[in-house]
Amino acid sequence: MFKRIVGVLFSTVLFVMLLTGIALAQDPDIVIDKTISDTRETADGCVSTITITVEAVGDASVAAAPVDTMLVIDNSGSMDGQKLKDAQTAASDFVDNMNLGADQVGVAQFASSASVVQQLTVDGNAAKNAINSLSSGITTNMGGGINAAQAELQSSHHKPGNLPVIALLSDGHANAGVDPVVAAAAAKSAGTHIITIGLGSGADETTLKSVASTPNDYHYAPTSAELNGIYQSIGTTLNTLAASNVVVQEVLSSLANYVPGTFSVDPTSISDADKKLTWNIGLMTVGQTWVVSFDILQEDVGLTSVVDESKVSYTNSKGQQSEKISPKTECLGCEGLAVTPGLESGDLSADVASVNLSAGTLPDTGANMAVFGLIGVALITIGCTSLMLRKRFN
Repeated sequence: MFKRIVGVLFSTVLFVMLLTGIALAQDPDIVIDKTISDTRETADGCVSTITITVEAVGDASVAAAPVDTMLVIDNSGSMDGQKLKDAQTAASDFVDNMNLGADQVGVAQFASSASVVQQLTVDGNAAKNAINSLSSGITTNMGGGINAAQAELQSSHHKPGNLPVIALLSDGHANAGVDPVVAAAAAKSAGTHIITIGLGSGADETTLKSVASTPNDYHYAPTSAELNGIYQSIGTTLNTLAASNVVVQEVLSSLANYVPGTFSVDPTSISDADKKLTWNIGLMTVGQTWVVSFDILQEDVGLTSVVDESKVSYTNSKGQQSEKISPKTECLGCEGLAVTPGLESGDLSADVASVNLSAGTLPDTGANMAVFGLIGVALITIGCTSLMLRKRFN
């Protein structure tokens, strides 16, 4: 009887621990936080520093965002020899490290002409065979390669919900076919995320940076020996993807203006008409943190001032459009500093909450309640079992 009771107790505790671990596991998501600090009087007026922090949280092993990736490889004449061999090895290793099943991979080439040599597939061997079948051509039709890959990503082979990605490698300048920047703009407008790799001193970095979705999506390999590491880095990013199309917007209040030259990360765009600052982050991986800080000049402020909301919009790991905001925040004005000696500028800054507008719920609440409930069940079970044992053996 004693062994049976102990066995039941042990099994119950293990079951509760298992469920607790499941409850603690959280789908990848994005949170945003904003603080206002270091309010001070300057020759230009009352200045404060805004810091916006965006973090990708969760567990990538639960459900990292799935991707459909087209590997677009330059096989023009300048790629002949060791460069093409190293590119084939690096791209093949990339395929080996993909989460094929949820993810898909395809292959396109561009030289004098451009074509898809492997449609989107979950068959890694088929993709590697296509990569290794490439041989060098003559000219560089980069725009054609982008168009061929984009056509495949928009075909019936594409999995709805998977993020369409083009990873393009080139060692030279486009000298045939359509303008690659125009082709890339059309692909990006359709929702495709483009990553580019420039190989060697002959690579057209200006074009490849324009083709890439964000500045962080351009990679440079001085020699083909560095290609494997770059492809591995890209693969790690895609395998732990928390969100894509991440865009941060800050709308300043009517009584505040940004101070030029104070941005730790320059905005992608600034609209002075409606005082909107925009940063295009692009992809974020689980555990990644993005931070920007800048100064604002407050006008006609008294004891306190109000800073308007910050917003981050993104495509989540399930392929859904999502949005989080930090609400309007009250901070200390310069008159408040003058009438309250010794008070730090951050003392009146409000805490910034993350609100999930798309779901209408706070993502951690359910998981936390489930954990507390399971812990309660475990404690009750242990207590009842202890009483039974005490009555049985006393």
